[in-house]
Amino acid sequence: MTSQIAVIGLGLFGSAVATTLAEQGHHVLGIDIDEKAASALMRVLSEVVTVTEVNEAILQSLSITEYDAVVIGITDIEASLTIAQMLRDLGVTHIVCKAKSALHGKILQRIGVDRVIYPERDMGIRVAQNLVAKSITGSIVLSAQQHIVTAPAPASCIGHPVGTIQWQTETKISVLAIQRGAEVIAHPVATFVMNEGDMLVLLGTSADIATLLK
Repeated sequence: MTSQIAVIGLGLFGSAVATTLAEQGHHVLGIDIDEKAASALMRVLSEVVTVTEVNEAILQSLSITEYDAVVIGITDIEASLTIAQMLRDLGVTHIVCKAKSALHGKILQRIGVDRVIYPERDMGIRVAQNLVAKSITGSIVLSAQQHIVTAPAPASCIGHPVGTIQWQTETKISVLAIQRGAEVIAHPVATFVMNEGDMLVLLGTSADIATLLK
């Protein structure tokens, strides 16, 4: 399903988000005050607009409320907070914003931002995970404590039922799903036995996941 998404701020973070969404076939509007940054994405995004400033009048002229989501990729804290408040006041359905710090993120959440992203923190967590658990093939950082990762079932799990491994009580890890070839088993029962080649989707902390996959 194709979505309409606007990205405000086309720096490293914003341009990466916008380009990826465009490659996936979504309609992406890029907005920036830097003409050079905007011009670089002219042939990549559905629409690119250079503005002198981001204010309510300009956002309304771009029919911003018609977009399924708006991503704020601006580095300046004051500007990102101001734009987030404007978008909320205008009634934008879904707002995603990059945060520079925990305090910045808390203020964004109080404004009503639907999702706060911490790019530097999240990347640091992923690098650390891959250093201590090289089998991890993908990860989603839900918070500083909770992560979802995909990884091959470790040798210690092969031939054992999910329940007897007691992930939930000993290492506080939840098994969300198991992929076996083309089949995906969501929320496997305690008696489900791991086979070699199974891919696990796990929810837990970095430390617990690293302990399981070491």
